[in-house]
Amino acid sequence: MPARIEDVAVHAGVSVKTVSRVLNGYTNVRAKLRTRIEASIRELNYVPNASARSLAGNRSYLVALLYDNPAAGSSYVMELIVGVLQACRGTPYNAVLHPFEAGEDLAARIDGFVAQHRPDALVLVPPHASNAKLLQRLDELDIRYSTISSKLRESQIDIGFDERKAAEEIVAHLISLGHRRIGHVTGLKGHGARTWRRNGYRDALRKGGIAYDESLVAEGDFTFASGVAAAKALLDQRRPPTAIFGSLSIRVVDLYPTTC
Repeated sequence: MPARIEDVAVHAGVSVKTVSRVLNGYTNVRAKLRTRIEASIRELNYVPNASARSLAGNRSYLVALLYDNPAAGSSYVMELIVGVLQACRGTPYNAVLHPFEAGEDLAARIDGFVAQHRPDALVLVPPHASNAKLLQRLDELDIRYSTISSKLRESQIDIGFDERKAAEEIVAHLISLGHRRIGHVTGLKGHGARTWRRNGYRDALRKGGIAYDESLVAEGDFTFASGVAAAKALLDQRRPPTAIFGSLSIRVVDLYPTTC
């Protein structure tokens, strides 16, 4: 018979309420006591009943990752999915992974998703992370959320870095190697990184005294296949670039040992 929370309490010599505090991550439990309770949980192989905990605490213990369906096959999204799953391991939380195609009615469609799954929190991937109407609706529903590379920077938790500066430094390095015709493969439309990286690319060209050339910019969507197609299009030009800065995952390709 599976161990119950009452069994853990008896084994650790504490109250059920104290065990519950440890399971729910409360910090008002002494370190030695917490260690003893965690040892009892492991020894008894106790697994909390998620359904019972949800009913008792009015929480679902679900974290939902919402991403745009066209990007579902990209390694970028897969890495995020793996990260969310890993973060939930060893915690009472489980992950819900849900593709949501971007659109004007996304803020309205989120109501049905929230009503069905009752997530405690959401992780939003671009372009959803930059959807002002969606974020406003989540605030109205009092749903916690974090964003990744949001152009709005309005989330309490936004994950990102200075991508514009990073792109500028990469392209500046190419210029220092002697390249003057530098191609650029853009990122997914609606993604904050697309704009930041393209601006960084232009910043480096301007500082290097190189005129921006629209013909050296090709569309991409952060996938390897789109990067290959865009690079082929750039290289098929009469005067191809000698290096390409791609927004697949901020990478650079030096095509020739000498410039032309």
